[in-house]
Amino acid sequence: MTEYILTATRFDQVLARDEQGRVTKLVRHRRGDTVTGLGEVEVARLLRAGAIVDAEQVRAAPVPPVDDEQPAVSAGGDGEPGGAGEPAPVPAVVPRPKQAADKDDWIAYAISRGWDEADARSMTKPQLLAALAE
Repeated sequence: MTEYILTATRFDQVLARDEQGRVTKLVRHRRGDTVTGLGEVEVARLLRAGAIVDAEQVRAAPVPPVDDEQPAVSAGGDGEPGGAGEPAPVPAVVPRPKQAADKDDWIAYAISRGWDEADARSMTKPQLLAALAE
């Protein structure tokens, strides 16, 4: 079963209804909760709205153990840890900010979507909103 992480503030998942269509079983989820058991249509709707993200995208890669006997390595050139040969860290998932949010919130969102920070900072807030429109 596919798991999703809720990025919205709250989501009420209806699990059962009676014959008249009234809700008989409900689960309330809060931001950061793992949500399962969603139908395809509901998943598509929530993904479009930015209310959920696939849990596999959020889970961090395992961190290798630190060997205390290795000498300290400087952040040097290619091939060295911390250098140009090491892959860039994966940005954290940032939920889409409200339109009235500060420009810094929109910059953080753009960076989490893979943008370069300098490019995002060079734009005005209206330009960011237009470029990030989904």
